[in-house]
Amino acid sequence: MQIINLKIQDNNEIIREIVFKDGVNIITNDGDDGNQIGKSTVLKIINFFFGGKFTDLWHDPLNKSTNETVKEYLTSGNVKLILKINVNNVEHTIVRTLYQKGKRFSSINSINGLSFDGEDKYKKKLIELFGYANKGLSFSQLKNRFFEVEKKSSCDVLGFLYSNKKDLLTQAYSYLYSSNSLPYIIELNEFKLNKKELRKELEFLLKGSDISDFKNRYDEIQEKIESYEYKINSFDISKHQLDIVDELKSLRIEIASNSENLVVLENRAIYNNKTIENYNNKIDNVDVDVIESIYKDIVDFFGKPKEL
Repeated sequence: MQIINLKIQDNNEIIREIVFKDGVNIITNDGDDGNQIGKSTVLKIINFFFGGKFTDLWHDPLNKSTNETVKEYLTSGNVKLILKINVNNVEHTIVRTLYQKGKRFSSINSINGLSFDGEDKYKKKLIELFGYANKGLSFSQLKNRFFEVEKKSSCDVLGFLYSNKKDLLTQAYSYLYSSNSLPYIIELNEFKLNKKELRKELEFLLKGSDISDFKNRYDEIQEKIESYEYKINSFDISKHQLDIVDELKSLRIEIASNSENLVVLENRAIYNNKTIENYNNKIDNVDVDVIESIYKDIVDFFGKPKEL
């Protein structure tokens, strides 16, 4: 890839243009003082084109301050950042415009005249533009190896080049120089990452304890499990089931006997009810006048009976 030129356009006016030559380009000044001529700003803008954070355009990581003038100017919606590049002998033009909507910032982007709203769609198309397809190393990780915009000190070049992410650097340079060992490096780094995650998990489980304590506790629990398994396997429930069956048979015999007694009692009750009913019917059929007539005849013949 080669950067051809970078333009900053305000409405229809080009206010700054930098033309890059083949090979190494050095941005400096003609005098003794090289400060405040825009070296860092140019790198931040190029980084922004390649998917960097737009906040880096106005944020200074050295003193952790924000340049409100630059921020207001770039997010007005009138400023276009235009970058022309050559990728595999094919020229591409990228245009990015920032604007503020409420408290949120967004961007309008185009690559070769094709528009992409929002960061995600733009970055996806950007990756396709470079033909980058590496599962072990994201495009942002690769790009960040060459843009120092978030370091605490811009003089910490040695710390930037030899960071603690040596595995990441190995993957980046293996990809750039088309090393045949890249798949194996990715696989090795995955092993290292998995090992690191497992160690973290082990430390979390131990929580400062010695692993021998867990081994003893493990043996105790295992012994109890085996004891319960033996009890479960040797447990005979058939005897209890037979006792229940015998009790059920006894209850059925008792119920049958009570049922027979109940039938006898019901028959007796029916018979008694009929006897009482017949007796009541006989009483109802007695002729009182006949009885009084017989009583009179007896009194007339025998006389009135004496009281006892």
